[in-house]
Amino acid sequence: MKGNMRHLVLCVCIASVVLAAFAGAGVSVASATAWHVGDDLADYPDANFTSIQDAMDAASDSDDDCV
Repeated sequence: MKGNMRHLVLCVCIASVVLAAFAGAGVSVASATAWHVGDDLADYPDANFTSIQDAMDAASDSDDDCV
């Protein structure tokens, strides 16, 4: 359960920062991508990455990341 809460907080934080960045830049929010990280894919089997570093490496240069 604790891992699920950490995952949820991470996803909400990343999504909020990315949405705020796109809204401030006048870019459509529909183009924002939320990356999901699950350390073992047990709690969140649909995660895009299993490590934060992999998610950071995949992010665009203009993305803001919140961990």
